[in-house]
Amino acid sequence: MIALPEEAAETDKRYPVLYVLDGQKWFLEALSQYKVLQSYDYIPSIIIVGINTEDSPRYGFFAQADKLQDHLEKEIIPYVESNLLASDERIILGWQFASAFLIQTMAEKPQLFDAWLAASPYPIQGNRLNLLKQSLNDQSLNTGTLVFATNLNETSVEEDAEALEKVLAMHAPQDLHWKYVHLNQETITSAGHLMTPVGTLYAGLRTYYGNYPVLEFNNLNDYKAAGGFDYVKQYYQTRSKAYGFSKDIPDEGMFFLVRMSMDADAPAEFDFFMKQLKNTSFFANKNQGWNMRYADFYIEHKQYQNALDQYRIIADIFPESARPIHGMARAYAAMNNKKEAIKHFEKAIEMAEKANDSRSDGYKSDLEKFKEGG
Repeated sequence: MIALPEEAAETDKRYPVLYVLDGQKWFLEALSQYKVLQSYDYIPSIIIVGINTEDSPRYGFFAQADKLQDHLEKEIIPYVESNLLASDERIILGWQFASAFLIQTMAEKPQLFDAWLAASPYPIQGNRLNLLKQSLNDQSLNTGTLVFATNLNETSVEEDAEALEKVLAMHAPQDLHWKYVHLNQETITSAGHLMTPVGTLYAGLRTYYGNYPVLEFNNLNDYKAAGGFDYVKQYYQTRSKAYGFSKDIPDEGMFFLVRMSMDADAPAEFDFFMKQLKNTSFFANKNQGWNMRYADFYIEHKQYQNALDQYRIIADIFPESARPIHGMARAYAAMNNKKEAIKHFEKAIEMAEKANDSRSDGYKSDLEKFKEGG
């Protein structure tokens, strides 16, 4: 079973391929997750290939590793890369016995795939684990990504996964990226053995494409702990090398940083981020509501000149709007510049009435209050 990116019909671009073993069970799950992740730009467009296998006897089927390896290497992969818009970047997902097959294949043919997503790998202790250890020690397996996971009530599987974890901790080189995911700690995917591929696929794709999405932080403390703005710049430089994006921090990335500083009520960080945006198209690409929030944040923290500068930017972008003019009036009022405050209050009222803006009554009230206070 094959799913191509929607845009594939209109391009000659080549795409990475996700191969899904037990496609009769997990192809549609992979397609569904991919559509969600790609729609939010967490991962790039990919091709998905589902390989159907028999439910019984599954162990016997996947135990014939040499035959299945040959089938993948000499038939399926060449077909996909010759007949579809497939690059030579390959990811593979396996579950249970298919996952154990992945561990063995990773040891014996490490260059066959770039990322190995192993859900509930079992059985792997003994010969398969020894093969992997040997491959790590002789450095034939020195790059790639391995994400493996266990789930609720998987006692024997967990024992094998823990043995795998120990081998990797002791022998894995720096450029082999691996991660052990405990899905029994997750809410949605902790339905046990039969659901492990759901969480493994998600964790695997997010790990393998970890530097693909626009960078977000949970809060300002996480931002500082990661290395602050230097880390952010390095992230986008690395992203640029891997995927051909611009080295510059994208507008959406700066938006997350500015919003984070506002959420943290951190005026110093907010002003630092805002200054990075001078002479860019950032504000022109944002709606008036967010632009006003930026200026209003300056007002709240008594940075009146910065607020005035921001309101002027908004007025240039939205010349028919009374809102930034009213904002200037508020800033001048806070600075005790009565002449400019009244001038801008009156201008905002005039513009609002001309545009039938319901805010005009509020602007009039603000002007009266200012005059009374003055």
